[in-house]
Amino acid sequence: MDSPPISIARRATTRSATCDTTASSGTSYLYRVTASNASGDGVGATSDPVLTVPAAPANLAATPATATQIDLTWDDVTGETGYTIQRKVGAGAYSTLTTRPANTTP
Repeated sequence: MDSPPISIARRATTRSATCDTTASSGTSYLYRVTASNASGDGVGATSDPVLTVPAAPANLAATPATATQIDLTWDDVTGETGYTIQRKVGAGAYSTLTTRPANTTP
């Protein structure tokens, strides 16, 4: 005897969101959200630590040194763990030339 089909109802999920527009680059944050109603505040839910992305390096300069060499310089970025140096030719895509360790500039 075949079993009758089973109907499974899926409850709609309502998600809330907000943005923290006061975060500083290269800084680790934890967030807590607490729901409230007329009876008071519930227990807060805490996020995992989140680290913002570092700021863009300032004062990037590309200076021709020889016919086959271009020197790059920039200001060190607080909170970075390294740099990826990329290059693109014309309308092509960027490709990685090299990486540099933290707190270094060429």
